[in-house]
Amino acid sequence: MVERSRSRVSLLVFVVMAACGAGFWAGQQFGSEPDNAALEVARPVTATARTGVLGEEYAVPVVLESTQDLSLPFLADTGVVTTLSAEPGSFASINSGAVVGTVDGEPIVVIEGEHPAYRSMSLGDVGVDVVQLQDHLVSMGLLAGADADGSFGTTTEQAVEAWWETLGVRGRDTVPTGSVMFVGGLPRLLSVDPSVRVGQLISTGAPLLVGVSSVPSTTVTLTDIQERRFLAEDAQFTVSGPTGEEVGLTVLGSRVRDRAAIVELAFPAGLLDEWADLSLSPGQPTRLSGTMIVTPQTEGTIVPLAALNDIAVSDATLHTESGNETVDVDVNVVAVVGGLAIVEPLEPGTVVLLGQ
Repeated sequence: MVERSRSRVSLLVFVVMAACGAGFWAGQQFGSEPDNAALEVARPVTATARTGVLGEEYAVPVVLESTQDLSLPFLADTGVVTTLSAEPGSFASINSGAVVGTVDGEPIVVIEGEHPAYRSMSLGDVGVDVVQLQDHLVSMGLLAGADADGSFGTTTEQAVEAWWETLGVRGRDTVPTGSVMFVGGLPRLLSVDPSVRVGQLISTGAPLLVGVSSVPSTTVTLTDIQERRFLAEDAQFTVSGPTGEEVGLTVLGSRVRDRAAIVELAFPAGLLDEWADLSLSPGQPTRLSGTMIVTPQTEGTIVPLAALNDIAVSDATLHTESGNETVDVDVNVVAVVGGLAIVEPLEPGTVVLLGQ
C-alpha cells in the first residue's frame, strides 16, 4: 500500500511540474509584450529635389564624301596649256566668271549655265547659250537686264568687249568656241582634269574640267548604344567646321551596311563656300567632328524619375512631403536622362516621395 501511495504522489508531482513548464513556454510564445519597432509602418523612401544640368550626347565623326559627276572637254583648237589656276586634281569651289587656265595665252572662263557651250557666239546669234552669256554680263553690271533676251545684239556685243577687257583681252567682241565653259550649279567643286599639265599640247575633245557633286554625301556610323538611343529619341546632329563653329544637320534617313547603322544627313547648301579651307576630292572621304544630341543640355530642378506618376507626354504628377502631409504636385517634364528628370515648376529642396 505504501509503495502504491508513493507512486501516486510521484505521478502527481510530475503532472504539476509538467503543467507549470507548459504554462511558462506558452507565456514566452504568446504572452510577451509586442515589439513596437517591428510593428511600425515603414516610412516611404524620399529624395530631395536639386538644381542641376541634364543632357545626353555622343561624339560622332561626320564623314563627307564627294563623287565625280561632271566632265567637260576642251572644245577650242589644239593648243598649248600655258597656265592653270590650280594644281590638276585639286578641287576647289569655283564661282561663275572664274578663269580656270589659259591655252595659247587665251583665258578659259567658267560661267553659270545648264546648257553647254557648243559654238562661238557673235553678233546676230540667238539661243539659250546667248541667254546664259547675257545673264553673266548682267550679273557683272555690263548689260541691262532688259537686254538679256537671247539675241546677240549690239548692246550685247559692246558688253562682251567690255567683259573681255576685264580679263586682259582687248578688242574682242565675240565669244570663240572653247573660251567659255557653261557649268550648272555654280559655285561648285571643280578641278582641272588630272591628266592636264602646263606646257603640254591639248587637243580638241580632250578632258579639261571635272567636277564633283556640289553637296557631298554626309553620313554618321553609330555604335550599338548610339543606334538604340537614336531610334528611341529624335536625335539631332551637328558638325564642327574648320574654324570650330557648329552647324546643325538634318536627318535624311538611315540604313544598315555591314551590320552597322548608317545615318544619312543633309549637308547645308552653300556651306562649302564658307568653309573654303575644306577640300573634298572623289574617293577621299573627309572626317569632321560631330555630335549626336539625344537630349540637349538643360538646366533646372532635378528629381528621380521614380518620383513621377501618371506621365503623359510632358505632364506628370509627383508626391511631395510637407510636414506630416503628402501633397500632390502637377509638373511639366522638361528633360529625361537615365533615371533622372528635370521638372518645372518645382523649388529645389522639395522632398519628394519615390514609388508612390
